[in-house]
Amino acid sequence: ILDGISTRNVTAMSALFQSTAFTGLDLSLLDVSNVTTFWAMFSNCTNLETLKLDWWNVRSASLWWMFSSTPALKNISMRGWKIWEEFNYWLCWWMSAGSSLEKINVTNWDLSDTRNLQSAFAGCSNLQNVVWLETWDTSGVNNMSSMFHNSTSLISLDLSTFDTSFVTKMENMFYNCWQLTSINLNNFKTNEVTNMQSMFHECRNLISLDLS
Repeated sequence: ILDGISTRNVTAMSALFQSTAFTGLDLSLLDVSNVTTFWAMFSNCTNLETLKLDWWNVRSASLWWMFSSTPALKNISMRGWKIWEEFNYWLCWWMSAGSSLEKINVTNWDLSDTRNLQSAFAGCSNLQNVVWLETWDTSGVNNMSSMFHNSTSLISLDLSTFDTSFVTKMENMFYNCWQLTSINLNNFKTNEVTNMQSMFHECRNLISLDLS
């Protein structure tokens, strides 16, 4: 869809597909480098199940409520995104309560400007598969608090490639991830961390924790 249509000069895509009946969309070829708002772009797309938004540059954009009221949306591919500095209170907050998202591909994200990952995947209650972690450069991040808060369907996480050298906040990072059985935090550096309050609170099934 939209193949051959130039979006190079577009600055607003608010409600672009709102209330449409698509079940799947591949918008990876869109040039969104000048877009400043995606507000409610897919809002109320109640049939939408899959989205491909690969290689988007959203450094200057607002994504509030971009995916709100998309109860069938289970799979999003966002490979190669360029992200802004404050990447907090993100995806599932914008999908509104009861997120249906099960899988997200966020490999090769450019996080060079990102300092804040607070609540990045908080509230993704159905999220089971995150394709990403080995490719993220988190060397400039200082806040990872509540990053997976209430991601209650995650079974395992491997964060061993995360660079946490400058992180100061990790409180509530895995709070209420009650289905998590294993977390690999090998190579985590906590020299600068000042707050770990409730980091693993209510991780009731956690039986493997690698802190080596």
